[in-house]
Amino acid sequence: MESMNKEDQTSDSWVADGIGNTRRTVYLRKRSDDYDLDKINMYTFSETDKYSRSFAPYLELRYGEVLLNFAESACGAGKGQEALDALRELRARVGYTGDCGLDASLAGDRAALFAAILYERQIELAYEGKRFDDMRRWMLWDGGATQYLIDGAPSHWMPTGWGGNTCDYLGVPPLNGTRRTGIYIYYKGGVGEQADNKQSPEDRDSTILNDPLMILAAEGVETAVRPPALDLMKDPVSYTGTMAALADYYNNNFGIKRLDNQDGWIIEDILKQTVDWKPRHYFLGLRHNAQSVNPTLYQTIGWDDRQGHGIWFDPLAE
Repeated sequence: MESMNKEDQTSDSWVADGIGNTRRTVYLRKRSDDYDLDKINMYTFSETDKYSRSFAPYLELRYGEVLLNFAESACGAGKGQEALDALRELRARVGYTGDCGLDASLAGDRAALFAAILYERQIELAYEGKRFDDMRRWMLWDGGATQYLIDGAPSHWMPTGWGGNTCDYLGVPPLNGTRRTGIYIYYKGGVGEQADNKQSPEDRDSTILNDPLMILAAEGVETAVRPPALDLMKDPVSYTGTMAALADYYNNNFGIKRLDNQDGWIIEDILKQTVDWKPRHYFLGLRHNAQSVNPTLYQTIGWDDRQGHGIWFDPLAE
């Protein structure tokens, strides 16, 4: 491993996407261009500004999303087989074969097919900023069942399709009432108390020298430590042994610590809070300054009107 003391590399663990000041987060490789991946850096990094700019093109819409958008539209139009074919084409691009793990019965079950499409969007578009809009579009915080609580909401705001509740229709649990879960992945055989996972996260960060992912990495022989990665271009049956080796490697060397008061850990305040999405947020209102500079604009139903019009904008009006 080359020295990290270069302006085109992070000085803290070579972590991508500006999160190099802490290891307590997801290590993002998706859409990143780390120097250690291709040796041709396309970003500018400094100790003070971190990642100040990147010359890598930003893909706002790519073919995978086109297939997903088509699948959802086809499902909505009653073209179940076309939607299923689009999902299979998406999976075939990464090496799936046959039915690509998507049963033929999905084509005739509109609700199950919609649910499969949304699940596929979670996988394919992870970390691409799409999930929030998917959840808002499908009202997945509460299924739309609390629209009647919005002050001034007309009767047609309550869902009449989808059985009156999108979450029930799709068979997915509503997000409201849940809370974020924080976890740490730790090395079981570390120094001192790290072995029984009693150390604080800060102390654990200072005792990673025995981490099997790091022991030989400094000598440039990572493959001597880590089992081989999966090759998704191969038939799944052919890498059963590799899957087992990976599972054994992580089960033997690593554990997961959940941030939970019952385990004696101090849980961050943000992790204590349960999700409480307000029904009016499905249709966003105007900011105060937007109405101030445009006094003829009517505020969205359910939001405070700074102009005192007494007339409200209905985004669902025909």
